[in-house]
Amino acid sequence: MRENLEIKVCGNKFPTNALAVCQLQIDYMGFIFHEESPRNVENFEIFDVLNKASLEGFSPKRVGVFVSKTEDEVLNKVRKHNLQIVQAHGLESPLFCQKLKEEGLEVWKV
Repeated sequence: MRENLEIKVCGNKFPTNALAVCQLQIDYMGFIFHEESPRNVENFEIFDVLNKASLEGFSPKRVGVFVSKTEDEVLNKVRKHNLQIVQAHGLESPLFCQKLKEEGLEVWKV
């Protein structure tokens, strides 16, 4: 039993790994959109795999991790990959975060 405990697995970049992790029924799956990170998502096939997994009942919330990106860059990735949460790790201002919230996103500022 996981009362009051939520699980996020971050740094997913390989479709087969993401599918296996999805089947663990986690709450959040994080994807790094920072080119300098070795965990940067480069193979967007991962999102096709996750779309299929969600049809089978495995659908963790998708968290996009960004570092000092523009609002347009973030929103482009959010829409393209069906992200529900933005985790901001850079120089994002409170106004920047508020604008993303107004787009209906949950924002985690780190």
